[in-house]
Amino acid sequence: MYGRWSTKASPHPHCVWGAIGALWVQTEREAGPLGYPTSEETRAREGVFLRFGHGTVFHSPATGTYMTTSGEIQNRFVAGGGAEGGLG
Repeated sequence: MYGRWSTKASPHPHCVWGAIGALWVQTEREAGPLGYPTSEETRAREGVFLRFGHGTVFHSPATGTYMTTSGEIQNRFVAGGGAEGGLG
């Protein structure tokens, strides 16, 4: 586990660990482009995802670990149903 963090958006601590945690640490944790975690790790299709204040990180054995951050790509991803949608 890389840490438990509380945020203004969500006053409860959230675990960040495993491949998603490694990417978050690699991108400078809360000081990086993702910001603080705002959800727990959630299963979706063949993998998992975790929401952050400024984006989402996904991991599956088939695709590896990747992130989307705020902006047009993130907006379209969320509008299309997120990890459970057609782009997930």
